Parts: sequence; C-alpha cells; structure tokens
Amino acid sequence: MAKCGFKTLLLIFLFCFTPRLIYFIAVPDRTYNDSIYWNAAGGLLYDYTFIRAELRDTTQDFLYVIFLYLARWFTFDTYFAAMIIQIIFECIGCVYLYKLTSQLAKSSFCSWTAVLLYSLHPYLVRQSVAIIEVPLLSALLIITCYYFVSEKFIRYSVLTGLTILCRPTLLPVFGFAIFILLFRRRLVDAFLTFFVPLLICLPFYLRNYHVGGVLLPARSGWNLIKGNCEYSDKVIPAYSVDLLDDYLSKMWHSENPGGEDIKWVDQDRFYTKKAVQFIKENPLRTLKLRLLNILYLYYPGIVPFNPVDNKTKLVISDGGIRVENVPQRGRLADLAYSVYFTPLFLLFLAGMYIRRASWKKEYFLYLIIICFTAVYSVYWPGTRLRAPMDFILIFFAACALEKFYTIQKRMAQRH
Repeated sequence: MAKCGFKTLLLIFLFCFTPRLIYFIAVPDRTYNDSIYWNAAGGLLYDYTFIRAELRDTTQDFLYVIFLYLARWFTFDTYFAAMIIQIIFECIGCVYLYKLTSQLAKSSFCSWTAVLLYSLHPYLVRQSVAIIEVPLLSALLIITCYYFVSEKFIRYSVLTGLTILCRPTLLPVFGFAIFILLFRRRLVDAFLTFFVPLLICLPFYLRNYHVGGVLLPARSGWNLIKGNCEYSDKVIPAYSVDLLDDYLSKMWHSENPGGEDIKWVDQDRFYTKKAVQFIKENPLRTLKLRLLNILYLYYPGIVPFNPVDNKTKLVISDGGIRVENVPQRGRLADLAYSVYFTPLFLLFLAGMYIRRASWKKEYFLYLIIICFTAVYSVYWPGTRLRAPMDFILIFFAACALEKFYTIQKRMAQRH
C-alpha cells in the first residue's frame, strides 16, 4: 500500500495544482460575469438573497453558489483569488484520489498513475477555472468515496449531504448505499447515512418549500422536456439543449395564456407532463434516444459537439431546425480531449474486467457509474455532466496499466 506522508500528499497537490494554474494564467475566463452561478453568488454577497440576474430562486442548486459566495467573500470579491480557491479544492480531491486508490488497489504504482491521469485530464484542467460546479462536485465525490470505502461513516454522511446539495440527481446513489448497509445489517451506519445528510439538506429544502412550494430544486421537468420533446434528437448531441429554451417557453405560453403569474413549480409540472406524454406517444423514438444518450455520455469527444453563446439561435421551420451564429471551439481542445479519453475509456473497461473479483469492495464506485448513466440517458448526455465521475474511470484505468506493466516486466525478465 502506498504511503501517505505529508511530503507525498504535498507533492500530489502541487502536481495537480501546477497545470491548472498554468492554464488559468494562459487562458483566463473573461465571461465569468455572465454566469448564473457567479451572479447568484453575487446575490448572496450583496443582496443576501439567491435571486439575482432573473434567477428562479427555487431552481438553483445551493452548494456551488454558496462555495462561490464564500470564495468571493474571503478574497474580497477578487475573481483571480476566488478561482485559486476553486483550484485548491479540486486538488484536494486529487490527494484523496491517491488515498482512495491506495485503499482499494494497495499499490503505489496504481496510486501515482491515478494522480497523473487526474492531474492531466484536459477537460478537468479546463473546467477547474470555469464558473461551473464540476471541480467542486468531482472533489466531493472522490472524498465521499474514500470515506465510504474506509468505513468512516460520520465523515461520509457529512460529505453525502454536501454532495446532494451540489447535484440532487445523485440521490439514488446514496439511497442504494443505505439499502445495502441495511441488507448487511449495518443499522447504525445506515441510520447515520440517512439522518446526517437529511439534517444538512433540510434547511435548504424547507426554504425552497417556503418560497416555491417544492423541496428539491424545481427544474426536473424543465430538464426532462429538453431531452424528451419533438426536437431533442435533432439537437442532441450537436448542440446544447439550452437552445430549446425559447421553443419550450412558447409551448408554455401557447397552452397557458395569461399564466405569467403562475409559480415556476407549476410550470415545471407542466413540462414534466409534456415530457411524459412525448415518451408515451413515441416509445421507439424515445428508446433510440436513450441508447444514443448512453453512447454520447461516453463519447471520446466533447459533447455537445458545438459550443453556443448568447448570439446562438435555434430556428425551427417545417419540422426541421437550423442553428445560427455558432461560435467555434478550438480544435486543439477537442483533439486533446479525444487523444486523452479514448485510451482512458478502453483502459477503464479493461480495468473493470481485471478487478471483477473485487467488486464487493468497490460496489460504491459501480453505484455511481450506474446512477450517472441511467439519469443522463433519461435527460441528456454531456461531458460536463459525466466529468465529476471520471475519477472512477481513472481508478480502473490505473489498475489496468499496472497489470499490463506487470505482464510486460515479466516478459522482459524471461528474455
């Protein structure tokens, strides 16, 4: 098992921190003021409310907004310093990836390989300095996994609550984990992993209920309809489903004239009904889209294929679509990601097969993979949505590389 002395952990941290700092200096984000997360954090910082920049205040996930608020408050609202804090937090996740890999694989080679793959992950490096929840959620998931496999359930329970506040779609993972603990008669641990996250999340969700009449962030229907409407398969995977916003807004107003004063939660329920109706009326088309969504979730290229900005517009005519004012993404970014992810995914599959006998120790990792795959096949695929769980792919890929290295070493010794 790899040693985890202070110097080792500091070296891991610096190894992960350096490429992110270099990228941040070389390619700063000059559009951060347009981010809904940044504006929501500004609402907390200056107006003491989540409502800012026309945000629907029961649709926002809380944790990343609070994280940005604290980073901006601590750094006197200095963008550069706030992003350094975000990079630091993601690098802490890399440190825990080393510890997690050491815990499961008992191998220094695997641990350092995982650190190398995580530190140089092109997409994670890029998103580490973007106003997006990916760096925070990635680190939280790694730390949560480490405490689960280490059976430190009090710390695991706290991290579970924070992770749910960051992305509620992960609720099924932790629900199944509780069920498995109950099946194993770990009653105290199961109680902790239910009650502690509930205590952490409840104040925020009670606030949601007070404001909008719903506990969880009220955007499930809004997201579901984007992946399950007449034009979903015409937009996915080439463009962001956010291009459908105007179309869906017109759908609401056409069927609800004079409904401007209705709460957003009622609109969300309307979109849920419309999505379910589309699924029922188009079962084969829906099934095809589900299967394609799974493929695109693990596609060796950045999904969606094309970026969009405020000028990009979706035009619907005669049942078809065209997209205008599409900005260009640098080919180097796509190439770097494809060159990295293609062998990583193949190694991940090989690593899962190699470690198939260890599934009882690693079932929590499988729960995360299954949850991500199932949820985003129903909604829509995207590299941003899958990226927080890439550390699992990295873990199995590192195990595969160790196995191949061992085989090659033995063959060399024979000759």
